[in-house]
Amino acid sequence: TMLAVDQERVNRIIQEKTKMLPAALVAEQGKYGMQHSSNGISKVRATTRKRDGMINKISLVFKRSGIYREKGAGKGQGGAKGSKWVNAKGQQKTTNPNSLNKQGTGNRQPAPWFNPVVEKFADELADQLLDEFVEIAFNNLKIK
Repeated sequence: TMLAVDQERVNRIIQEKTKMLPAALVAEQGKYGMQHSSNGISKVRATTRKRDGMINKISLVFKRSGIYREKGAGKGQGGAKGSKWVNAKGQQKTTNPNSLNKQGTGNRQPAPWFNPVVEKFADELADQLLDEFVEIAFNNLKIK
């Protein structure tokens, strides 16, 4: 038989924890002195999606330059496979072959602002949800 899960309570735990994630990521950007042009620190937005009444997805939205900083990539210092994109004028662009395999070298060292924060968030959320589901299972074991 299925355990009775209070979806509202579980969703609330996820939403409350997720609300704190953008601020933690922005604070980490600040530690690395990250700025997006003259606009200052890049904003981070978190959203959740539900399936069958339960949150099953957390999405984070931020400027593409944040990925470059995380990996130590930038102009002339691309990754192993490069990328393709469309610029503001609608032109198809690709990574310069001379910059392939150079990320994390020279003046573009990785600034791990994203992965460590998200890993810590995931661990803490998993612990909270584990406690919640252990309590649900225990309550279902009791003689009523």
